[in-house]
Amino acid sequence: MVIGNATGCSSIWGGSAPAIPYCVNKDGFGPTWGNSLFEDPAEFTYGMLLGAIQQRKQLADLVTEAVAADIDGDLKTAMQGWLDNMKDAEGSRQYGDELKKLLPAHKDNALLAEVYLKAHHISGKDFYKSVAFETIDFMMEKMSEDGLFYSASDADTEGEEGKYFVYTYEKALKSFGKAGITS
Repeated sequence: MVIGNATGCSSIWGGSAPAIPYCVNKDGFGPTWGNSLFEDPAEFTYGMLLGAIQQRKQLADLVTEAVAADIDGDLKTAMQGWLDNMKDAEGSRQYGDELKKLLPAHKDNALLAEVYLKAHHISGKDFYKSVAFETIDFMMEKMSEDGLFYSASDADTEGEEGKYFVYTYEKALKSFGKAGITS
């Protein structure tokens, strides 16, 4: 739920934060509130809605990319379930909760780190940030040497050389850059 309001200066200078729920239930969810002194409240609220839709689309694009990659079957099923239900609050939450259970076991995948960071950006939930940085730490500690990144953690998978965890240098740099890590 998003609530938009037009009001006087005291509310504006009090610091409206439209990404932060003003009250939450036991699970940390609640309506988001934003306030505007100058814009029509309908236009202001519509702008907040468009921003939220765009952020979810960006997350959906990353999840779609992850589903197309060769990832664990349970994770792929949960991600596809979230994609199929992302416009349904109950279905989205069901698959989102399933992903929260599965994601910590997949800290060895740079593509997923980007998904985690986008989820943190949208939700503000520290869980996603924590998993993203654990993934990045893994990549820095276990998958790099002398400033270069390995292309695989186990190149021989199911009898095929390099089937999983293959990254181009450019893709690894792009993922780290998006995470704010520079050389």
